[in-house]
Amino acid sequence: MCAMLCGAARVDITPNVGLPLAGYSSGGALASGVRGHLFARALYAEDPSGSSFALVVADLHSGTRYLLERTAERTRSQGIGVERLVVCGTHTHSGPGNLYGNSLYDHFSQRTSGRDGGLSDWMAERIALAVQHAREARRPSRLAFARVPVWGVSRNRSPAAFDANHGADGWHDAGRPGAGWTGSPSDPGGKVDPRMSVITVVDDAHDTIRSVFGFFGCHTTALGMQARYYAPDWAGHACRRARWDLERRGRGTDIVVALGQGAGGDVNALRDHMVPPWTQGPTLAQHVGLRIGRELAAAAAASVPSAREHDIGVLYAEPTTASGAAHPVADARLAEDWMFGVAGVAGAEDGRTGFYHLGLAEEGATGDTPIPHHPKAKAGGMLQDLLKDIFDLDPGAVLPLHAVRIGGHWLVTVPGEPTAFAGADIEEAVADATGGAVTVVGYAGDYMGYFPTAAEYDLQHYEGGSALFGRNSARHVQTRLVELTSAGVTPPLGPRPIDFGASGGATRFRRPESIRPSGIDPNPRIERAGLAVHLRWEMDWDDVLPFADGWSVRIEEEVGPGAWRPVQVEGRDLDDVESFIHIHRDGTFGLGTGATRWHADIRLPGGLAASGRLRVRVRERHPFAGFSIDLPPP
Repeated sequence: MCAMLCGAARVDITPNVGLPLAGYSSGGALASGVRGHLFARALYAEDPSGSSFALVVADLHSGTRYLLERTAERTRSQGIGVERLVVCGTHTHSGPGNLYGNSLYDHFSQRTSGRDGGLSDWMAERIALAVQHAREARRPSRLAFARVPVWGVSRNRSPAAFDANHGADGWHDAGRPGAGWTGSPSDPGGKVDPRMSVITVVDDAHDTIRSVFGFFGCHTTALGMQARYYAPDWAGHACRRARWDLERRGRGTDIVVALGQGAGGDVNALRDHMVPPWTQGPTLAQHVGLRIGRELAAAAAASVPSAREHDIGVLYAEPTTASGAAHPVADARLAEDWMFGVAGVAGAEDGRTGFYHLGLAEEGATGDTPIPHHPKAKAGGMLQDLLKDIFDLDPGAVLPLHAVRIGGHWLVTVPGEPTAFAGADIEEAVADATGGAVTVVGYAGDYMGYFPTAAEYDLQHYEGGSALFGRNSARHVQTRLVELTSAGVTPPLGPRPIDFGASGGATRFRRPESIRPSGIDPNPRIERAGLAVHLRWEMDWDDVLPFADGWSVRIEEEVGPGAWRPVQVEGRDLDDVESFIHIHRDGTFGLGTGATRWHADIRLPGGLAASGRLRVRVRERHPFAGFSIDLPPP
């Protein structure tokens, strides 16, 4: 008898330092280190009839058209073409940029311009490898779905725009997304969609959990613009916490946990005016992540008894922006050309731009542009048109839309950032059309900016100013998804292969296998203050650590004369892959030497018990010999 087959895997996608971080535009930093590795986590599912799909959640600003197409080229032989592959991002603003495949965001989402051809192709290879490993790991399984509210970790950053929506005053009513809120109706913490959707894969033979994929709408910007390192932000803490909670309770082993984005384009984790009044930084990221991770684990565990086999249906559409401008439904019609608004270049409250601080841009600015752009004020006026021509700027001509049916549950994608209210509208419309439960997956397939409701757009806050094709953008996606799921037929795919053009000038990426440290004397030094350990050493200026090929810094314990083993915490090695060890480099030192100093900041777990001496080991990489240094007593 045929059975449903599922598998999951994760692959490290952390590149070398020196690449620009995506999400804060020109105000973003170049990565000088890593504080938690970045991963692509893949779920492969195949029903008894052989119908399959793959879902990838990557620690990136967004899924992009380039990554979708190039990954599918590598997975098509496994039955996963572009129409059966969903690639979405966690929306961390501490991941690399220059991999969109559209000239607009490859120019303006990070501080350097152009697509980095080496990085984007390597990233597609790594994502495809995650899909391959997940498929190879498939075995008889059952799936369970759950949805749980998580209040108190997020807030709406544009509450006035949220309140402008028809029906906003009923957001907390029974049956609505905000049901269960007990705070003040005016509190921004209640103007969010608190529901986390959870997909749990259960091993059919042992009734244990194999993987958990969740979706929650909240910007992954808890670290803030001051973070100059690669990091998965609060989503990384959530995945680790959920995995630990499940494994230590005997729910499974080597569980793959992923957490992608739902509808949270206007939602962030800033806690000003809330209790405690934390600002952006590692403490906030950890607090939010641990709370969400615990809820994710609890929801997954509780859903196991409801797990069962499901049939799978996959629908895919590629409507163009040109066809969107001619859509027969007037309030679903896109603008004929894209435009950035003044509010968009001001930045949001979790990442204001220099234009905002200089008083050149602000939220709420409106102009006399015609519908469907009205009332957007064009940022830069004629200068914006001039830049379009000079740099041939284009956000992409296609909106890739996936609709995956798993039994009676639908996953529908948005190629950008739907606000909480826009996401709820999409969910309700598709649910009415299909009669099924619906999860909206944001930042999937491509990145084409924001998708607010028309009422939110009219107020021209950051989200409205960043809606490239006007006030009907979210309504257009909603209408297309209803058309797709109602027809039950995937339209013919667009022309293949897609020409993404030259990669441009961003060439900072180095493939891990090409990195060869020269091996100068590392001259290590170590300091300890209680549980805090600081290690520093020296390497040549041109040397970088290839993070994606495994751990770089690890804590080890002596278990016999000359015999060492990794210290473990919650069943995992205490190293920079499984723990949030901050590894970074600073500038040159020693005039004329061309050397650089590297650092590792390690927080030891409380109650660390070891049978022997402890040491910190920096891994060897030919011809760099690596080194070990004893851990001082507390």
